[in-house]
Amino acid sequence: MTTIELAPAAASGGRYKVYFLGALTISTLLPTIVSIVNYSLFGNAFSPVVFFLSVIFIMSGAHVWITLAYYVDPKWLRFFAAHPRELFFAPAAILIGSILLIGAMPLWFGVSFIYLAIFTNKWHHSKQNWGILSMVSKTRGASVDQLRPVIIYAWPFFLIPTAQYLPELREFIGANLLHDLSIACGLAYLAWFASRILRLSPSVLRDPFLLTFLAATGIYFVPVAIFYGSYLVAAFPAAHALQYYTIVLASLTLRDRTKPAIGALKIGALVAAVLAGITVTAFLFIKVAGGGNVWVDGPVRYFLGVLYGVNLVHFWVDAFIWKFSNAEVRKQHGQAFAF
Repeated sequence: MTTIELAPAAASGGRYKVYFLGALTISTLLPTIVSIVNYSLFGNAFSPVVFFLSVIFIMSGAHVWITLAYYVDPKWLRFFAAHPRELFFAPAAILIGSILLIGAMPLWFGVSFIYLAIFTNKWHHSKQNWGILSMVSKTRGASVDQLRPVIIYAWPFFLIPTAQYLPELREFIGANLLHDLSIACGLAYLAWFASRILRLSPSVLRDPFLLTFLAATGIYFVPVAIFYGSYLVAAFPAAHALQYYTIVLASLTLRDRTKPAIGALKIGALVAAVLAGITVTAFLFIKVAGGGNVWVDGPVRYFLGVLYGVNLVHFWVDAFIWKFSNAEVRKQHGQAFAF
């Protein structure tokens, strides 16, 4: 998701606005909440929180597939048809390339490609966090442009902490050294974020809701630097996906608020996307849990290529459908984000 630049929204009330902004705040806080609860109360023991998060994590794999729902929406399909190279040919090339790189290339190349995709996800999360923060600030009638660099460029600070979860890098660098470096990265980012917060106008800091969301965005990545636990592997995809579900459902269902229903086609597309994502993710989980070596099993490697290819297509298409600096894109979303 790219930067969202909205014109100042007209003042409006209603429960929709409260629910929408509340859902984004809770989603963004999810990694921090889960880390604190599991660390201080449950440690490494099984807990309902971990189980619940695991369920969300499995469902989170569907969020990249939900992007494809825009291809079956008549209004968006006309927009895509006006940009065939960017929104038809390029996604097809990305998908085919990913399948071949992971499925047909040597083992070291395929693994490197997947690791690169994992690190690229940090950049993608940062971009989406800024887009949502920009959206929330506009709905509150405030400007937080001073925070743009610190939100968008959060990801480089958390590449080292992410390396803790990659066995080869953890063994090569050393678990203790990697953990110490991770904490240093987290503290350095918090210091930069705090210095930027101080530049905001007093009116922004007096808005409790906006201040809460600012804090949620600022500490979004910090748990991966401070804590170490398997639940964090699930927490970030879950939070990112919940954010995305919120804005996509608003985009597709509330484009024209004068209509009581969104139409069977859109519902069918969303359901199909969710089921496809759950199916793919569940299959991979079962395969890995069963002890299978996905790099020996050729068909599974090609399946991984599809999975990561759709993920990269999701990155690419998002760069167009969420570019609110484009007047044509704003028109496509209609009233969904007009508060």
